[in-house]
Amino acid sequence: MSLSSTINNTVRQAVKKAAMDITKDLDLPRIKSRLEDLPGEIRNQKNIVQNCRQVLNDLAVQKEQEEALLYSMISSEIGENGKTKYSNKEARDAELIQRKQTSPTYQKIEQSCKEAESRLNKEQFVLESLQDEFRSLRIVAKITCKELSLLGLENDEEDDVDVY
Repeated sequence: MSLSSTINNTVRQAVKKAAMDITKDLDLPRIKSRLEDLPGEIRNQKNIVQNCRQVLNDLAVQKEQEEALLYSMISSEIGENGKTKYSNKEARDAELIQRKQTSPTYQKIEQSCKEAESRLNKEQFVLESLQDEFRSLRIVAKITCKELSLLGLENDEEDDVDVY
């Protein structure tokens, strides 16, 4: 074996060891696993967020319906004099505010809306965190590939991989 061949082999071994150290230091198997898992987790979280939005929209419809019912009751109320009790819009609006505050049904729906909105915000935050993690891991993987490429491993790795 010639001196040049021995040096080449020594350099290759050193480069491979450096690559293995980089792989170990960066915990690439964990990164690869997370990159494989995250798209499914993101998809699931998007479904959760969509369901939360639907619940919130449904509650908003219920809230509007209850408000319309209260307003209808106010508009049709007759006073002692036989005329509509709340004859002008300002009086009806003021009474609506009062009745919404004292209506157990409306208050229950209002509370459910607040809880649904809070849950939606929490689930949206989880979704954005998963998306941020995915983007960050993709960047780390790209940088690592470039580092390994700079070490000249891309050609050596192809020789060692059995594609059949």
